[in-house]
Amino acid sequence: MELPKNITQIGETDKNSKIYMEDYVVSYIKQQSRKAAGKQMGVALYGKQNKEENMSYYFIYGACKVNYISKEVRHLSGAQLQEAERIRKSNFEEYLFLGYCILDGEPVEGIHLYENEICRYIKGYACFYEKNDSMLSFMVENREKEYTPEQVSCIKYEEVKDRQQERKRLFEENKGIVSKKPVEKPEGENNFFPVAAVLMLAVLGVAAAGYSNPGELQARLNAGLNTLQAWFQQEEEEVLPAAAEHVETLVAESQLTEAIQKENDVVPTEAPVTAAPVPTATPEPVPVSTPAPTPIPTPEPTAVEEPVAAVPQEYTIQIGDTLIQICRNRYGDEGMVKDVCAMNGISNPNNIQVGQKILLP
Repeated sequence: MELPKNITQIGETDKNSKIYMEDYVVSYIKQQSRKAAGKQMGVALYGKQNKEENMSYYFIYGACKVNYISKEVRHLSGAQLQEAERIRKSNFEEYLFLGYCILDGEPVEGIHLYENEICRYIKGYACFYEKNDSMLSFMVENREKEYTPEQVSCIKYEEVKDRQQERKRLFEENKGIVSKKPVEKPEGENNFFPVAAVLMLAVLGVAAAGYSNPGELQARLNAGLNTLQAWFQQEEEEVLPAAAEHVETLVAESQLTEAIQKENDVVPTEAPVTAAPVPTATPEPVPVSTPAPTPIPTPEPTAVEEPVAAVPQEYTIQIGDTLIQICRNRYGDEGMVKDVCAMNGISNPNNIQVGQKILLP
């Protein structure tokens, strides 16, 4: 491997790693560093990597500012890696993503190398001069352009949450009662129960003709009325008034014979002559001992179990995870991103780290 000869060393060299940064990349970093005065800005770095014996060599040929890296981090989140990969495919497809550096208006003294999913800071690098068409084209294309930072819109989250609140409010106002459209019944179905009531009365009338005991007859009539009432309770309220007209045909016992004659066209028969009761000697009353009242045990009050509040579950951020993806997989609803951020004190939903532990409601 041939190393660049015409170089300018900046800072101290590392004993295990040597970093070579092409001159166009150094110029681009200086331009962006002037814009980053008073704030921090992240710049992704792209290039090649070689290793000989115990020394690693990094040659940086491309650089582009990123929006999801604004401070030093040891583990890059899925959103940060996706942004870096998108820039690489668009502008530096022939190179690898090597790491990043943080700009704050001061000269850059080192970079954060990305190896084995971990970023480590290396001080010092050498500036070298070589033909670099990819970085030159990138600087020319973006010279007059102002890059608009990518932001995650929370409008749809707010709209979903507003709809949830509205449904909750309507549910509480109606006490959970949801109005349903009445089911249309086939024509003639509602007439079944009034006809059935008339037939039931006719059956009762025929059966009453064979009973001479008023008490037993009354019991039969009550049983028939209970059966009719159970039928009517299954129908809608508008059916009940019509059925009530048929129920009113049940008259007192003094008019029952006439009603049965009209219904069945039966010739009335003479009422059987009942023999007068023969008076008998009244037996003397026998004293009956009153049993002592049995104490009724008082039921013990049943303890009411209080609802147990849901315990938040801990989750460890994996490579490629985003809060939107986590909420979509766990709840099926992206609107939970704000709740997860509020529970874990996350101000930027896109700034999560691999290995970070969060609580999920």
